Amino acid sequence: MILDRTIIIPTDDKSLAQRLFNSAVYDEDVLVAVVLGNGEQKEQIVKWADKRAQVVIEGFGRKVIWIRDVSILEEDIRKLPLESEDAKEKMGAAIDLNTIALFSISLANTVMDVVKNDEEMNILRVDMAFIYAGEAEVE
Repeated sequence: MILDRTIIIPTDDKSLAQRLFNSAVYDEDVLVAVVLGNGEQKEQIVKWADKRAQVVIEGFGRKVIWIRDVSILEEDIRKLPLESEDAKEKMGAAIDLNTIALFSISLANTVMDVVKNDEEMNILRVDMAFIYAGEAEVE
């Protein structure tokens, strides 16, 4: 699988995982789609996200982070502010992150959209996650 805009987070080096995640989220001015988990379904989501990340709309670059083992970055993920009520409901502190397929992060480093594993997923839904991330106001 060739991925041009995807960072695959290592599962065996927490320090490197944190550096890669934080660099993409906090240091780069890009909209980010984060795919959680492993398996065929998640590989397909990553492929769709990587394809849609190649598109630049209104000057917003895009990037994908694939976290195959959620436990390595759970603390870092939980530190991200949740922008919408929907994101708060789907990704609140008590929610098992293993139930989430994908979430998107704005330029303001806030979670804007969350897609659960049991929701319908296709390339258009992935693109909508990026679009929702682009709607956040940056101060």
